[in-house]
Amino acid sequence: MPPERPPFCLRLQVALRGLWIAYRDEPNLRFQVFAGTVAAVVGWAVGLSGWEVAYLALTIGLVLFAELVNTALERTVDLAGQNRSSTLAGDAKDIAAGAVLLTSLHALLAGVWLFAVQRPLLVTLHQLVDLLVARPWAAALLLLAAFGWLWLGRSRALSN
Repeated sequence: MPPERPPFCLRLQVALRGLWIAYRDEPNLRFQVFAGTVAAVVGWAVGLSGWEVAYLALTIGLVLFAELVNTALERTVDLAGQNRSSTLAGDAKDIAAGAVLLTSLHALLAGVWLFAVQRPLLVTLHQLVDLLVARPWAAALLLLAAFGWLWLGRSRALSN
């Protein structure tokens, strides 16, 4: 008989703990969450169509996924290597970082395409300002994301 699986709530708790650890410890992930939040608010401001929203969400998700896999791989390689230098270990970490770079470049190009090619950049900026003035809570969301990114980064740097 196969071993009994832990309850769903416990598995969810473990996964959320992993997301929090990565967010807390990885400044690049915090920046990517911040950038994704900004992109989502701008997308809302300009009224992206259904397929544009899906494309933006998929792009943000891919960047975050790549960063989480990169973080897990780096920690695994560090644990397995026990502070010994290895060309293969370094290559593995560099390749994983390259995957993050590739998805981040895709996200940059997607943002340019969605917010400066599909519609003029000045229109995008005007619609963003209109949203932030009409709905101050959207501005508060951006400020909260910026605060979380900056505060956690500063508190981690001070504790090291």
